[in-house]
Formats: sequence, structure tokens, C-alpha cells
Amino acid sequence: LAGDSPFLLADPLFLKSREDDRVVQRAALILSGIRSDGHREILGGQTGDSENRDLDETFRWLKDRGLKGVMFVVSDEHGGLTQAIVKHFQGVTWQRCQVHLMRKLRS
Repeated sequence: LAGDSPFLLADPLFLKSREDDRVVQRAALILSGIRSDGHREILGGQTGDSENRDLDETFRWLKDRGLKGVMFVVSDEHGGLTQAIVKHFQGVTWQRCQVHLMRKLRS
């Protein structure tokens, strides 16, 4: 990954996937960043059986690929995700995704 990405967006979503002769629900974590020059790019994606997969490994993978300069992270309030953000990006500002916030306020 080239340059600093001060903004990191972590968006978990669920997809249906064919596995053998059945359709199963899979969790996908899409990670995008906004570089210092303002360019937005997809940094990577990971899929797993659930949203609770090893998020430490995901963030370590991004950092090994050159992710640096993160100052602000936007994600949902999933416990494992927020814990991994705090662990790997100490001192960053975290904000809950506005879509998830509005859904919670309506319920």
C-alpha cells in the first residue's frame, strides 16, 4: 500500500455463498482507506464463517502490506472489531458508522 491512509473504513457485511450443494451465510469485511492525497481505495477484504473471525490477523495483514498513518477509523460497534482497532491503531479517533447508529436509534 502506497502512502499514508489517515482514514480507515471497516465495513462488515453478510453475503450468501454457495458451498457444495447448499447456500450459506458468510461474513465479509471490506476495508477501504482515504489516502493523504484524498484518493479513496479498497485496501482489502476478508471473508469468514462469521463476523467474529480473527480480526487481529486482518489488521496485522494490512499493516504488513504497508498500511500506515491511520488517524481516524469508522466501523460498526461490533465488540471484536472495536477491540482490534484499539489494539492495532492506538490513539486513533473511532466513530461508529452512521448507518448502524441510525438503525439502532430506530429500534
